[in-house]
Amino acid sequence: MRLLIRPEPYPDESLESYLLRLSQENGFERYTLLSGAIRDSLLVQDHEASGAFPLELARVNVFHAQRSSGLRVRALQLFAQLTDLDPACLLQLSLMHSGLHFGSGHACVHRAGVDTPLGFIRTGPIPVCPACLRESAYIRQHWHYSPYLACHQHGSQLLHLCPSCGEALDYQHSESFTHCRCGFDLRTAITQPASAEAQQLSTLICGARFESTNPLLSSEHPSLMFGALYWYWLRNKRADAGQPEFGTLTMAIDYFSAWPANFHHELQQMAQKALQTQTRLLNHTAFREVFGSVLTDCRQLPTRDSHRNFILRGLLDYLTELVCANPKTRVANLADIQLSAIEAAALLGTSVEQVFRLLQDGYLTPAHRRIHGGLKPHEPLFHLRHVIECRQAHRSTFNDAYHPYLPAW
Repeated sequence: MRLLIRPEPYPDESLESYLLRLSQENGFERYTLLSGAIRDSLLVQDHEASGAFPLELARVNVFHAQRSSGLRVRALQLFAQLTDLDPACLLQLSLMHSGLHFGSGHACVHRAGVDTPLGFIRTGPIPVCPACLRESAYIRQHWHYSPYLACHQHGSQLLHLCPSCGEALDYQHSESFTHCRCGFDLRTAITQPASAEAQQLSTLICGARFESTNPLLSSEHPSLMFGALYWYWLRNKRADAGQPEFGTLTMAIDYFSAWPANFHHELQQMAQKALQTQTRLLNHTAFREVFGSVLTDCRQLPTRDSHRNFILRGLLDYLTELVCANPKTRVANLADIQLSAIEAAALLGTSVEQVFRLLQDGYLTPAHRRIHGGLKPHEPLFHLRHVIECRQAHRSTFNDAYHPYLPAW
């Protein structure tokens, strides 16, 4: 099978948009007719890859596949060969599964060297910018990102609903870039100007960087920016019916402009609340009971390197100062709260296995004299004071994304 018309993809085009253009420019009435023909061709060449290639446009991207994602990659490569395209062409447009995670195990996807939280990917209706469609009729990849709230080129709000019938826009089901299913031409729609915060946030999403003391604006890599945004959203997302799900992200830039003073103030409030409501001695209190999941949430955004992960660095600075301000006394204080092995590994910039090695070789002292049932990564095991002191005593190099304190067995 060979397609006579093979348009070049735009650098910022989504995979679904390009496949739909490929279908339409070659005269297929519906995308499923093209995908069905491609599946039949793959069946002759590679029946395994054929079974991993979906007929629906909305399911074609690689990140939708789980165990068969490798076969989906193979299917797209064979698809490209069948249409005389570069074998890597379609993969460059795809959102792939990433081996990295954000915070406490939040999955992410990968495209063009950037890791993006899976929770930021729009899997339902996709808004559009009428002005962009007037210039070129294709779907931009950044329209698929939930934090992208306004067109950074035209300064206008994105169009989510058809002005004529009120239906949510979704080109993957309507199979039209420029028209709603009711027939309304989206290019004629009038949109409202977007706020300055929404425009700046959307500009960040598209990879722009600024010379600024704001660590979010000056992030050295888009993945780090996405990690910080996702951390902020998880802490501040709103469930109000009248509040857009990702509308709170417009306040993220202002929040990080006061970094880390505002974050340290929040941590101090959490510590004060724990002191007022404590029901047990602090040296028998888990870190999570005082500060919640703040440590595990920021340990990888997406890196564990505290020099690049400015949120983890801000937390480390606060906890180090907390230990210095609360020296060891006969009466337990906040520096004596207990960390799990996972939390200790996050503070030390190493693995849980290395933490257990430090314990076994005497570099870390357990909070309990007797440990019943073996070592469990999630259970409180170390005093905060000892872990911070261990980190200070074994100061790592500039890149401490993974610091092996002790050699392997």
